[in-house]
Amino acid sequence: MPGSFLDSRITENLKVATEYFQAMMSNSEKNAFNKIKNSGGSIGFIPFKINFTMDGLSGIKIYNELILDTSFLPLGYSKTLKFIVTGIDHKLSKNDWETTINTTLIPITDDVPKITGSLIYQPQKEEDTRNNDDGTNPQETEGDITGLNNHPSVSSTPLLKKAVLDQSTYTFNSLQTPSRVGPGEVTGSCAGYSFNIAFKLKSHIDSNSNTAVTFTYTRSGNADQNDHRTAIKNLGIYDEYYMGQFTAKELKSPTGPINSATWNYGDILNYYAPCCSGKKNMHTQIYTGDIWNKGINGKNVPNAANNSGWTTSGKTNYGAYFVYASSSMVFKVYAYKIKTLYLK
Repeated sequence: MPGSFLDSRITENLKVATEYFQAMMSNSEKNAFNKIKNSGGSIGFIPFKINFTMDGLSGIKIYNELILDTSFLPLGYSKTLKFIVTGIDHKLSKNDWETTINTTLIPITDDVPKITGSLIYQPQKEEDTRNNDDGTNPQETEGDITGLNNHPSVSSTPLLKKAVLDQSTYTFNSLQTPSRVGPGEVTGSCAGYSFNIAFKLKSHIDSNSNTAVTFTYTRSGNADQNDHRTAIKNLGIYDEYYMGQFTAKELKSPTGPINSATWNYGDILNYYAPCCSGKKNMHTQIYTGDIWNKGINGKNVPNAANNSGWTTSGKTNYGAYFVYASSSMVFKVYAYKIKTLYLK
């Protein structure tokens, strides 16, 4: 006897089979995303771009990965794809600075430098200099440098403070330098003074000295030179951090990268403008906290500048934590933090 089929039953069975198939595919796709990291280009993703404009910001570079909220995207996008920066544009108009960032979506492959919330305070793992021997600019390597701000309070490092007090006093009162006839403060010798104050800090602490460790003036180079930064590292008491590139306006800000960081006695800050340093637009300063209350100003007038927490060839760093006027000029900034072993 021939069988009979009901159209309504066929329709119902097809619906059940379709829903089962969709559920199986969904579970299979979810498992694939959980197990396979580098599958971004193989499951039919639709590439797209995200561009946005924000308040002026430096430090982002082309090919940096930018971490964005991807909750609005279909399942699996955030696990297998990432956004990278493809373009950066800055606009200055009527004392306002805007930055436009262009990004595109690509499959996850090898790790690249990430910008994850804080766009500053990034370490230099590969030495930077204005020029390599062949005249080209070297490549910088960036990453997370949480160690920049995890040092103890200055009140818990009395031996370090004593060393900085003795060595800075010796530098200003006794050390004969090429830039002056006799002891005292002077403008225009920031790299030399900062380096020489730091020159014997390690020896002072290692020997638990009660007085300054004496020495003859030692040259280290200018603040924009690789030799100067290398000389600081070679003192054996510092960890080096490349903080990034910032405008003078950012560095001058009370909430900028200098004031946002934690500093201890003997820490060194070095910055210069790659566009136009030469014999200006570069500076080195060393943190001396409350040691010096008065010093020369930028015109070499004695006791005209109050304590800024920093010292250079003027005892109070000319009364400023950043010595240049607020502007759009971009500076590269390096921090040299006292090693944990010597924070005592």
